[in-house]
Amino acid sequence: MKEDFLKEQIPINLYNMCHKLFELNVEEIIFTEKQIRQVILALSIYFHFEKDKRALEVLLLLIRNKSIPLEAKIYIVWQLSRINFVNTEDIGIDIYNGYDFLVKEIKANSGLKQVHKFVAKDRDRKSVVFITSQFLGIKHSPTKLLLQMVKMLNDSIDEIEYIYIINSGEMPIKQTYDFLDGFSGNYIKHDDESIKAITKQLGIDRCKVKYVDNYTFEVSNTQIDEMARKIYNIKPRYVFSIGDKNILAEVCSSFTDVFTISLSANAKLCCTKYFVSTYEGLDVREHKLKNSQHLIEVPYSLDMFKDEQKDYYNRNQYGIGKEDFVICIVGNRLKEEITDDVLDICTQLLYRNNHVKIMFIGSYYKSYLDRNRFLGMEDRVYFMGKRKRLVATIQLANVYLNPKRNGGGYSCIAAMEAGIPVVSLNYGDVKFYIDAQFRYESYEKMEQAIQDMIDNPKLYDQKCKDTYTRHSYYRRNNWDKLIRYIDEYIYR
Repeated sequence: MKEDFLKEQIPINLYNMCHKLFELNVEEIIFTEKQIRQVILALSIYFHFEKDKRALEVLLLLIRNKSIPLEAKIYIVWQLSRINFVNTEDIGIDIYNGYDFLVKEIKANSGLKQVHKFVAKDRDRKSVVFITSQFLGIKHSPTKLLLQMVKMLNDSIDEIEYIYIINSGEMPIKQTYDFLDGFSGNYIKHDDESIKAITKQLGIDRCKVKYVDNYTFEVSNTQIDEMARKIYNIKPRYVFSIGDKNILAEVCSSFTDVFTISLSANAKLCCTKYFVSTYEGLDVREHKLKNSQHLIEVPYSLDMFKDEQKDYYNRNQYGIGKEDFVICIVGNRLKEEITDDVLDICTQLLYRNNHVKIMFIGSYYKSYLDRNRFLGMEDRVYFMGKRKRLVATIQLANVYLNPKRNGGGYSCIAAMEAGIPVVSLNYGDVKFYIDAQFRYESYEKMEQAIQDMIDNPKLYDQKCKDTYTRHSYYRRNNWDKLIRYIDEYIYR
């Protein structure tokens, strides 16, 4: 009913604008800045309420329009990519085609298009460059993956002395253009002192790590060229791009091999020659894809939480008894990810079992709930907020319930580190990390699986053992295997 009310408030001229755009060749229209803002907003509203893919198709075509500023095109790519990521069903548009066009356009206008591509003798074997669109620090899972690789280079590759982390600043961190349900990331400013503190905490004590923050809150061809020129002058041994859809990485691929490392199985938007993903195996393997890209698959590295302190908290501190069965839900986007379906699972399990408790860990607070939700059971619901000691906090629980994610769900690895079963939909990245027995096709089946563990302590103990076995199998840093593969088979 709320959606219907909101829809009624939409000015009719916005819908009329969309219907007109569906009939026009939007690639050829010359838009003013004000007009493009109105168009992006109108199309996002139309798709939200009508679920009509024509709105997304027009947004995709705007990428080909020469009157649209680069910043707007990159913003559209990020929004379309997020819509594609969070929809379980295929939205029916070819985002790669639009992104590929944008990359070719930027490369054609780049001041580095005439430079020579590195050969083996040109490379500084002591230097490595990491490109990222976001660097939030040690508690941020994508950044944690980047730092995993830095740690591996520091500990295992003696020849490497200098590591450059370049934040290209392409991820939108504010609503540059009005977009209903629009995605924007976070930003933390780092300086030399904060980077030293991070590397010291991780035991990165041999390599010199330099962080370059290029956030100007806007993206331009000039800015991208300046960053690419810095990398060209370094002539690093390896260039890794952490996460997909990074324009700086694409420009750098003109003069060196760039290895784009996926942060999600559902996010593969890149044009670099080498795309790196993880898989359930023991050795690195390579496949050639249809678009001439090479997919390099590396065994899972589920060690990102292994150094975190455990057994820090006592259940008694929080009024949790020995017989209580605690279900935790963890994440940075829980306000969007915890739907009524998820809350219904929690409510039903609380009603049926007096010793069940629910624990929200992360950005989720009591004020987000309807006041009648959990009525009479409020004392069995915990709002823990963001926690520095994630593994130790999760260790207070018995089961990790994984909702449908708007992101990677890396905290499931912390749950496995804590030794508790992860119960998940058969969707998103989490399903790849956990054993098949913990993946379910619906929330109803997830609820029943948790109830079975509550009713049968022996079954629960076995599920804990199975979780430990699975996690132990991949509880190492396998990124050194990627380095050896590159040296032996690509740079040989």
